[in-house]
Amino acid sequence: MRLELSAFAFLAVLTSGIAQAATLDELSTACADNDPAIAIAACTQLIESGSQAAPDLSRDYNNRGGAFSAKGDYDHAVGDLDEAIKLDAANAGALINRGNSYSGMRQYDRALEDYNTALRLHTDDSRVYGARGGLYEKLGRAGDALADYDAAVLLDAHDAGALISRGTLYRSEGEIEAGIADFTAAIALRPDFAPAFDNRGFAYALQKRYDRAIADYDAAVKLNPHSMVTLYHRALAWSSKAEPQRAILDFSRALELAPGNSTLHVDRGDAYQDAGEYDLAIADYDDAVMYDPDNAGAFANRGTAFAVTGDYPRAIADYDSALRLKPGLAGVAVNRGLAYARRGDYARAIADFTSALGQDTNDAFALFNRGFAKKAQGDGPSGDADIARAREIDPNVGK
Repeated sequence: MRLELSAFAFLAVLTSGIAQAATLDELSTACADNDPAIAIAACTQLIESGSQAAPDLSRDYNNRGGAFSAKGDYDHAVGDLDEAIKLDAANAGALINRGNSYSGMRQYDRALEDYNTALRLHTDDSRVYGARGGLYEKLGRAGDALADYDAAVLLDAHDAGALISRGTLYRSEGEIEAGIADFTAAIALRPDFAPAFDNRGFAYALQKRYDRAIADYDAAVKLNPHSMVTLYHRALAWSSKAEPQRAILDFSRALELAPGNSTLHVDRGDAYQDAGEYDLAIADYDDAVMYDPDNAGAFANRGTAFAVTGDYPRAIADYDSALRLKPGLAGVAVNRGLAYARRGDYARAIADFTSALGQDTNDAFALFNRGFAKKAQGDGPSGDADIARAREIDPNVGK
């Protein structure tokens, strides 16, 4: 808290227009601050002071441009970075930051041009390989991305960012152990860097090693208690361990940081369902639909909550909405079929089960329930055939 207050106080000095309140050295330090607001204010004072030589002014424009880019203000970022490069055409940081800004603007050709220019000027700069690798990932060029991350790590074995980027790529390509090795190396280099723990935790979760995942998420949350992503990941791990109450706590903390996040409301609603708290689940799904009316999962899962509580008309209405948004959801079709069957509307139930079987002829659950719906309609032989086929596929179906 003391650090935050100090930073705020310093920012107030910088933005008050009283240049003499900070020395040039202090302003230069603040101009490189990780907080974009502090950096922009300090760099602006340095740029407007008229006291900077060209190399220093290039640095100031680069730092301010990088801060604007971090805020997603790419137009201002590119303007500043253009100035930085005019003042120093070999400013690798400015070329990287402008490339990052172009990438954020989805102007990928221009981004690649900047990274390539930086590499021609600085062949041994691991940062450029890391940045270009990230662009190649966006473009779906996984092989090129991996080659760049390898080059970055080879040039600088202490580049934790490159290790994390390579680890993330390994993980996305299904090479989980290789990813974990990179995240572990990054943690050894930067034990204070929360994203390294979060990424390794996510890799462990993909392997269903939830206790190890949660231990890493705990470490990440301790380092950064305000990471919505890590809280969300830990909540998912608790849900996977069938501990819905602990999941609900983390989903709730994540929602304090992102109250309008429809996905978080759906997932907390699911945890409430797992805990048997259907009214609270429905309230979360209501919020999810309010924030994102196209969230098919919110409709589908609210439909299930209504069905469990016996409100089949509202369940069917929600399943209708989910299937209208995503017609190929076979599981939702099966659930709607069950709701129709519970209401005695066997013809529509059979139609839904048949629709689901059109996507997977070996769906034992759909076959089993279609069989019972057919028998309820008086078609015993066909119903028995469906039930027998379902039990061949899964002897435990219906038990």
